[in-house]
Amino acid sequence: MLNKKNIIILGIFLALSLFLVVWYFASPSEEVRKFSNKINQYQPEILTKEREDLLLEFDNFAFDHFPILDDDCPLFVYSYLFSDLHKFYKLRFDKLYNEIKNAQVPDRQIKFWYVYNMGMVAKTKNLTIGFDLANKWINFGIPKLADQLDILIISHPHGDHYDSSLVKRALNRGVAVVLPSGKIKKEWRKPIRSDPKGKELKEIFGNSKNLISMGEDETKMVKQAKITAFAAEHGKGGRGGEFPVPTRWFLVEVDGFTILHTDDAGLIGSDGGEAFEKIPQDIDIFLMDIRSYPDRLREVRLLKPRIVIPLHHWEIFHGKPKTIEEGDFRKILSFKDEVHQQIPTSKVIPLIWGESISLELEN
Repeated sequence: MLNKKNIIILGIFLALSLFLVVWYFASPSEEVRKFSNKINQYQPEILTKEREDLLLEFDNFAFDHFPILDDDCPLFVYSYLFSDLHKFYKLRFDKLYNEIKNAQVPDRQIKFWYVYNMGMVAKTKNLTIGFDLANKWINFGIPKLADQLDILIISHPHGDHYDSSLVKRALNRGVAVVLPSGKIKKEWRKPIRSDPKGKELKEIFGNSKNLISMGEDETKMVKQAKITAFAAEHGKGGRGGEFPVPTRWFLVEVDGFTILHTDDAGLIGSDGGEAFEKIPQDIDIFLMDIRSYPDRLREVRLLKPRIVIPLHHWEIFHGKPKTIEEGDFRKILSFKDEVHQQIPTSKVIPLIWGESISLELEN
């Protein structure tokens, strides 16, 4: 029969055992650490044959270490949390967070970090701006990015483009949160969707004065950045998916740089090209969804941006088959080759999670 002392000893033993099991499964293997360190040795701006081989090596690494359960399994998230891919991402996230926190960006320069999916952070001497930072399940540290931001931009209210915990933390810190205007309907365990009888999108985040809704073709000064919103279409059976939601492309002009973030939808009226007439032809950085490959190539041809960063690839929570279908680095490198042939003034720079690039103002 167990006495009180033995029960305490047993409890301590079980707690220690549980800690050791969790530590073992959560700690990166030597293989994971070595590959992350190998990535750190490359400059993404310099796309050599060795760099291209590294990107293809990432495809193989991510494919081989993908969660063993399918994404439609209720335990998929837990399968991911104990996978080598999660441990790898945590290493990459810790690196980028510390860099963003400590980076001192000189005048006339801008630095970008790739977070996940369509998520990017841009930092100049005066402002730090986040785009579509989402999915705390990929790493529970995601919400703390709010501590480093001055502005957070949300292209549309889907779970792979915003994180409610991060938004709440950002608003509490006085971060300006910019999002589309529009009426929506939000139901339990269903995607948000447009509804003319619903409530304004920003109301799902409360009534903070730091929430800034933007209509179609509207321009606002937000802190020291000039932001313009362009009407985009997400849903209605198009490339945006099944559920239409308020969506914008956002053009950000900050400290002399011009950034265009495409969301993962198309501009309304873009089929005839007239929508692009509203967008300046001196885009420095085009942050684009690599899916819908032919459309994106056409957009680069029309806009002729200085730098193109393909996004929306290796989105783990779409599941293994769809993730590979939507975009891996093989697809991105093919896109890069076509851009080089057809629009030689535009440079495509693929990024792995946690990587960054710096850009200087052109004279």
